[in-house]
Amino acid sequence: MKSRSTLLAAVLLAALVLIGLRLIPGWGGFEPSAVVHESTTNASEPRNSPFADALQGPPPSPEAVGRELAGWLADGREGLPPLLLDRARTPPPAEGSALAPALEAALGELGYDDYRRIEYRREASLWRDGGPFRLQFFHPGSIHTDQVRIHAVEGDRVERVRFTPELYQYWGDEDLSAALEGVDLDFAGLRINHPLNHPELWDEVAVFLGASYFRLLGRGHVYGISGRGVAVHTTRGGREEFPGFREFWVLRPDEGVNTGGSGDSGALEAPSGLHLFALLDGASVTGAYRFHLIPGSPTTMEVDAHLFVQRPVEQLGLAPLTSMFLTGPATAPGVDDFRPRIHDSDGLLTLSGEGEWVWRPLSNGPGDRVTSIPVTEPRGFGLAQRDRDFSNYLDLEARYHDRPSLWVEMLEGDWGTGHVELLELETDSEFADNIVAFWEPEGGAGAGEEFRVRYRLHTFDGRLEAQHLPQVEETRIGSARLPGVAPSGEVDARRFVVDFHRADGESPPDLEGVEVVYRASSGQVSDVRAELLPNGVGWRATFVLTPDPGEPSELGLFLRRGGEPLTETWAYRWIPDPRDASSDR
Repeated sequence: MKSRSTLLAAVLLAALVLIGLRLIPGWGGFEPSAVVHESTTNASEPRNSPFADALQGPPPSPEAVGRELAGWLADGREGLPPLLLDRARTPPPAEGSALAPALEAALGELGYDDYRRIEYRREASLWRDGGPFRLQFFHPGSIHTDQVRIHAVEGDRVERVRFTPELYQYWGDEDLSAALEGVDLDFAGLRINHPLNHPELWDEVAVFLGASYFRLLGRGHVYGISGRGVAVHTTRGGREEFPGFREFWVLRPDEGVNTGGSGDSGALEAPSGLHLFALLDGASVTGAYRFHLIPGSPTTMEVDAHLFVQRPVEQLGLAPLTSMFLTGPATAPGVDDFRPRIHDSDGLLTLSGEGEWVWRPLSNGPGDRVTSIPVTEPRGFGLAQRDRDFSNYLDLEARYHDRPSLWVEMLEGDWGTGHVELLELETDSEFADNIVAFWEPEGGAGAGEEFRVRYRLHTFDGRLEAQHLPQVEETRIGSARLPGVAPSGEVDARRFVVDFHRADGESPPDLEGVEVVYRASSGQVSDVRAELLPNGVGWRATFVLTPDPGEPSELGLFLRRGGEPLTETWAYRWIPDPRDASSDR
């Protein structure tokens, strides 16, 4: 299947999760890593761009771009400034010296243990002298050989952040440190630290590393789900591409830390946040980005992206999210593991312009699945980790119960008519990011087209603040037969159980006037009923599906009262499992 290139990249991502494995001061999370990708353009050579005629003279210098950015923010202007857009339309050849082949090979061949021993010196953090943020930078090497140039902007001063071996501790590899002296290198990515959980601990709040991947943390979270700048040909079209951020400008805030703290945690705030601007470079798509990061509970990051299509793209993915789902209660038994659940996210949530919330639990097989989910006048979508109960994971190291959920609030721009594309790759490893979701505009994109979108990312726990309807907390599937009773027909009927929990503070549930509204694209549905859950937490909807032999079925249901939705909508694609004669899926 075409999408297997995504899984290959994700497996390499997961391998480096292990490379980056270390406790983070304050809460014991994991240092993130990102997908290795094959370069899709030679940055050292000019390209044939359909936008070349729009440029008058040479591309603007990084210093000129940085000064314009500072003035742009000082004036309180929205959007992306002209010089940054000019530099994105036709990216200039990469600057800097080419590495000697032997040194380039030495960095690329760094193994697990060697790369892990290269540690950034905390005392070398940029902006350590004051303010609400500190920056650290990833060493190039191992699977992260593509270099990213980073500029720090303070007022009207724009300076390239220079790589030097003195920024790192090379535990046991002093020869590499010596070989890198005086070499014109850039970084693999950057890490943003902030007193997120405690005023005296500088926790990681965001990381940009590998292609266009990034990760965000809210208060109390550990790394899980990733965001991405853009997706190209993920489930169809030509060979999948991974455009990458190749240049950043990070603007130092002029504010001090708010020492009043936030809530009960005593953690500090940065009310105006941190602004970053970036250039994206790829063979088919280039672009300019503005990121506005505000840490907290939730952490939010507003993204303003302007994309330039350099050559025809059959499938363009906007605001992509990447996650992992190995096993959960709705999946077939067979994973030999003491942990009941193993996943970074357990479902996809969408919101339409009519206010319909739809929850689709994630799956891991049988086979790879691609689902195109139409959403009328979309307002947002996201991948969520709803179950926050440690007893349902039992993993003290991975802390899956503390993984963040991530919501894309679609604000404005060229989203167009389209759908949410969901890719679920079958995997047997928790170290493979096998889930991808993004908005896909209809019709692809032609060379010379431009797309501008603005959206806001929100970290959250089990419930999005804007979601007030009772939401799905459990999906369970099993045989409709009683234990010990032999099948009575050609196929085994399946019992579905869907539990909806009300939001805190909402009225206790009752059954008066409640009806179950359901649909099934194939098979026969019977024994449909609604029941109350114990302790007033919500409702249970349950039904039996007798499937058509060998046929999948698209299922959906919600509870209604008085003609109005009482709950969000549950959606699920049931697929007969060829690995199990009883189709226990």
